Amino acid sequence: MRKIIPILLLVIILFFYTISINVYGQEYWIGLNFDLKFLSDGALIITIKMHPFKASGESLYKDNRIFNEIKNNERSQINDALLLVSTNPAKLKYEVIQHLKRDDNKIVLCDIYNKGVMEKLRGAYIITLKVYLNTSDLLERIDNNIYRITIIDSFTSRDPRSWIDVLNISFGEKVSLIKYEWIPSSSHGPSKTDKNYLLWINFNEPQAPNKYILTLSLPDFHYTSTYIATAFINSYNIIKKDSEKVLSIVVKNNSTAPAYFIVRFLSNDIDMARKIFIDPGKTAKVSFTIPMNLKRGYVEVWFETTLLDKIEVKLGKGSIFNIKNFIQNKYMIFPIILLSIGIFLVILSILLKLFSRRKLEEPYSVIPQSPVESFQ
Repeated sequence: MRKIIPILLLVIILFFYTISINVYGQEYWIGLNFDLKFLSDGALIITIKMHPFKASGESLYKDNRIFNEIKNNERSQINDALLLVSTNPAKLKYEVIQHLKRDDNKIVLCDIYNKGVMEKLRGAYIITLKVYLNTSDLLERIDNNIYRITIIDSFTSRDPRSWIDVLNISFGEKVSLIKYEWIPSSSHGPSKTDKNYLLWINFNEPQAPNKYILTLSLPDFHYTSTYIATAFINSYNIIKKDSEKVLSIVVKNNSTAPAYFIVRFLSNDIDMARKIFIDPGKTAKVSFTIPMNLKRGYVEVWFETTLLDKIEVKLGKGSIFNIKNFIQNKYMIFPIILLSIGIFLVILSILLKLFSRRKLEEPYSVIPQSPVESFQ
C-alpha cells in the first residue's frame, strides 16, 4: 500500500499538469456572437460570427494560420451551434447554408479587455446553418401553433471562462413572440427588445443565462414529435356484468415525461380504442365493454404511430402477472438479489460438503520410487 500511494500522487500531479496546459496554454481567444432567426415554417437560421484575438486584445482576424485552424475544426463549431437547440445534435436535421468564410464587413462584439465595455471587432468568420426544429428535443408544443423552444448556452457549463458574448434573436414574417424567459433569473435579461428581436449582451459568465426560453407562434409549422414515450400493460382484469364482460386494463408510463397513449382492443371484427394521459412512473386504467361470447383478443398500447406493447388476452380468466412490472418495482429488486445470493451460497455449501466427503472416502496411497529413481 505504501508503494502505491506515491504512484497515485504522481498520477494525480501529472493529470492536473495536463489540464493546466490544455486550459491556460491557448494562444488566442475568440469573440463569439450568434444570430438566430426563427421562421414561420419551423426552420431556424443560425449564423455563427467569430473574431479571434490575443489576450492582449490584438486582432488575429487576418492571420491565415488561425483561419485555417478554425476552418479545419469547422465540424466542432457547427456542433456547438446545434447544441443551442438540441441535447443530441446527431438527431437534429440541418443543412449548412454557408461554410466558414471571412466577411470583412461584419462586426463582432466582445469585451476583450474585461472592463465591461464591448469593443467592435471588424471582420468575422461566418458559418450559417438551417435547422429544422421539429427534430429538436428542446421544442415543446403548447397549443395549435404555439411552441416553446429552449436555447441552451453549452459553453458556460463546459468552461466558466466561456460564454456567448452576444445572442441576437430575430423573428421572420408571421412569427410572433408571446413570451420570453431566462435561467437562472440572477443572470441578465435582454439588453434590447422589440416585437421583432431580442438582443442579449453578456459581459461575463455570471451575466450570461444558461437557458433562454421563448414561446412563439409559428403559423406555418407542421409539427411532428420526435420524442417517443414508453409504456407497457401492467395488468388486466375481467368482470362479468349481465350479458357482457368488462375488460379493465392498467397501463404504466415508464418514460421520463407525461404523455398521451392509445390503448386498443382487437378481436375478430371488434376494434376499440381509448386515449389516456399518464404522468411519468404512474399508471392509469381504461375499460372496454365486450360481448360475453368472446374467448380471446389482443390489447395494444400505442404512442402516436409507435406500438409499445401487445399481449393476448384470454377473456375467460382474470388478471395477469407482468414480469416487467415485477422487475421495475424498486422494492422487489433488493429481496430478489438477496434471495439469489442465498440460493447460490446454499448450492455452493452443498457442493463443498460433497467434495470434502469424497476426499475423505478416497484411500491414501503412496507410489514407491525405485532404488534407481531414489538415488537419482
